[in-house]
Amino acid sequence: MVLCFFCLPIINYLHMKRIYLLVVFFLAGTYVINAQDKWEAGLFVGGSSYFGDLVHSDIFPYFDQTRLAFGADIRYNFTPTISAQFNFLHAGLKGDDAVRMDKGFGVSDRNISFTSGVNQIGLLLRYEPLGAMRYGGEEGFKKMVSPYITAGVAYDIMNVEADYSKATDKFATSTLQDQNELNSSSSSLNLPIGGGIRFDINQKLGLDLEFTVNRSSSDLLDGVSASGNADNNDWFLAGGVRLAMKLGGKSDADNDGIADKDDACPEIAGTAQANGCPDTDGDGIADKDDNCPLLKGNLMGCPDSDNDGIADNIETILGTDPNNPDTDGDGLTDGMENRNGNATIEESESNPLDPCDPERNADRCDMDNDGLVNAEDDCPDEYGEKILKGCPDADGDGIADKDDNCPNEVGPKSNGGCSELEDAEKEVLNVAIKNIQFETAQAVLKPVSIPVLRQIRDIMNKYPYYSLAIAGHTDNVGDPNKNLTLSQMRAEACLIWLNANGIPKHRMVAKGYGEGQPIATNNTEAGRAQNRRVEFVLMIK
Repeated sequence: MVLCFFCLPIINYLHMKRIYLLVVFFLAGTYVINAQDKWEAGLFVGGSSYFGDLVHSDIFPYFDQTRLAFGADIRYNFTPTISAQFNFLHAGLKGDDAVRMDKGFGVSDRNISFTSGVNQIGLLLRYEPLGAMRYGGEEGFKKMVSPYITAGVAYDIMNVEADYSKATDKFATSTLQDQNELNSSSSSLNLPIGGGIRFDINQKLGLDLEFTVNRSSSDLLDGVSASGNADNNDWFLAGGVRLAMKLGGKSDADNDGIADKDDACPEIAGTAQANGCPDTDGDGIADKDDNCPLLKGNLMGCPDSDNDGIADNIETILGTDPNNPDTDGDGLTDGMENRNGNATIEESESNPLDPCDPERNADRCDMDNDGLVNAEDDCPDEYGEKILKGCPDADGDGIADKDDNCPNEVGPKSNGGCSELEDAEKEVLNVAIKNIQFETAQAVLKPVSIPVLRQIRDIMNKYPYYSLAIAGHTDNVGDPNKNLTLSQMRAEACLIWLNANGIPKHRMVAKGYGEGQPIATNNTEAGRAQNRRVEFVLMIK
């Protein structure tokens, strides 16, 4: 390519037929180049139209003046969207004052015509924004209709044949100047820009409909400069059909656009993302390596809906929730507890279904398996009822054992979970006030008191969870201090008898109150008799 640019000044002086030798040399060079990957050769045929001093319009060409254009090129694709094109173009040009639409400005006096053949060698860059879409889809190569644009630099060698013979004397000086200038300058630089549409025929062949606008640095494409508008250079359009063929390339048996040597599945069409192998779900993982070939996912080709690091299909086997990253709610994601995505709980680092594994005291752990996690369980180490905040109720009376003074005996909450005394037993305690009697001014029990104490003993044995408070009282006769001492001694006398008859001391307490808690008046003998008493009160501690 570089050698050809150095040849251009020499070629400028050669006869026209030698230009075509350059085309032959150019096309022959493609045979050497085609051994390389990413190369493409093209042949162009179409028409070219000139814009300059012999055309009135700067926008629309004279189509009856359009001449044949043809060319050839070699193109290298850097990427699917960007390529460089070494281009040869021959454009025939034609113009005539006689067919100008406007006849003013002395055109009829000038009356110049020309024919020209421009041989252009250029280097163009081509941008095809949709080019990358040909490959990488599920079906491999995909035929497309794709637009593109081109721009570059070119060198034009002009072979202009201008007819000045019909010009009047009015243009004698200017036409002579144009002839002299044309003889001394038959080449120019050009900045072609253009575009087109590529129609893919197959993976190897394509058809381009394209055009280029060729803005010359010369005003002598038509042989007219001084005789016209010397301030505006000439230019021309070339448009037509280009047949393109990819050269050389690599063997691609499955026609998926990926060379066999780079294709992990050379006999089955695939995608570029899957290294040439089929990828049914389009997740970039070849079906042969995809544990879920019909479901798009990034964990060995399987989806992970909750992003916990375990594929949904494995979670289904494990029994964990594929939509909850922490099934057991222990603060560790399922993936942290099963780091390798194993399909069995036994292979997991810890059990993703057990919030107690690995920490038994974790808040979300239900250590006693009663359906309440530790943070909500008042008795986390004992199986219990939800209604009792996870605590057991051995006797089923609705009172948790920890709050039940009689955990193995049914009783109301008002009585601490213990069974209440029968009415007859309550009456025994009530009449004991009257029936416990002592010798006058002494703490010696009278025989009449013994049957009552036996009844109290029997009650204490029947209800082992009760404690007994024995309270001694006196009237106000005598010294208060002595009365207090006497009341204490009388209460202790009852305790001593009960203890001697099988009631443990720790279940009883005796206390004297003296004359301080009368229940009747001390102004009468009957009242004082009521105040001299011993009271028995059963309590549940």
